[in-house]
Amino acid sequence: MDDYLELLRQGVQDVTTCTCGIDLERFRADRVRQLAVVKAIENIGETPGDVLADYPVFAEREKSIAWRAWKGARNRLAHGYHSIDYDLVWGMAERDVPKLGQALQEIADFEVVRLAFRQAGKTPSK
Repeated sequence: MDDYLELLRQGVQDVTTCTCGIDLERFRADRVRQLAVVKAIENIGETPGDVLADYPVFAEREKSIAWRAWKGARNRLAHGYHSIDYDLVWGMAERDVPKLGQALQEIADFEVVRLAFRQAGKTPSK
């Protein structure tokens, strides 16, 4: 599971790196940056299918991540490459990717708490 979460974190970081310090107009004018952000979002969207298949209980518990929506976004970008709306991609990069990053941080924080409780012989609730 940790590998999947790390892949998601890396995708969030990639999008953040590609969009840091620019606005929508600059994004619209930079084809290389557009392609990089699309690829990073595709990479993010690849992982939820694996999580849903391999760890369905985890995916059900972690409702703060829209697993199926990310998978759907990936499929739309990968298969609809000829008709991508880059304003929508920018919106995902500015709105949805940071939310995903926050959800991943909350999962990581909870896992630290879970480990501490486990070491103390207790069980945290979530």
